[in-house]
Amino acid sequence: MRAMIRNITLIFLLLLIINVLYLPHHYYAKENDCFKQANENELWYDYLLPPENSSIRESRITHIMLHFISNVKEKPHNPYQVEDIYQLFQKHHVSSHYLIDRDGTIYRFVPEYRVAYHAGSNLFHGFSTLGKMNEHSIGIELMAIGTKEEMTPFIREDIYNFIHWKNIGYTDEQYNSLDKLLNNIYSRHSENLNILGHNQYAPFRKTDPGKLFDWSRIEK
Repeated sequence: MRAMIRNITLIFLLLLIINVLYLPHHYYAKENDCFKQANENELWYDYLLPPENSSIRESRITHIMLHFISNVKEKPHNPYQVEDIYQLFQKHHVSSHYLIDRDGTIYRFVPEYRVAYHAGSNLFHGFSTLGKMNEHSIGIELMAIGTKEEMTPFIREDIYNFIHWKNIGYTDEQYNSLDKLLNNIYSRHSENLNILGHNQYAPFRKTDPGKLFDWSRIEK
């Protein structure tokens, strides 16, 4: 009799342990699955910069400009933290409308109806006034690092040599997300938008998105 009671008690305790340890994780996994499912149709996540990092747009959008960005100068071992880029933008009073992470996640830093400070000034088809290209463009940053030649104006050669090869260039996930984002932008603008790289706009001071960017991977 005592043995039976002991066995029943052990079974009860075992069931209690399973209930405590397994079921909460089971339901938590379901909640996570539902969360992921609910966000599958969302193209981007909002991670909006403060208003002082942008301004009201008063001109029509005519261009889309592509850039690469990282925090390789400060963290060559871990250059792709979204929070670091956000803080860099705040610190230097610059911005872009979108940022595409290495895994293809898209973050919106500035709404398109506001001007982001991503292009700077240069002589390019009438956009010679400081900030004028900004007023007419959407800026897209991709988390990436270019060739050694492209990066040496910004970081030392020994820092570049420390970078893991997987962190150089672009990922398939980024190309896929960029293509989706561009198609989304095109669908919302009646104008035929011109797409260009930062290096095409400012060839004497900028190298991004660089030689490692495969323009054939995006289609209009």
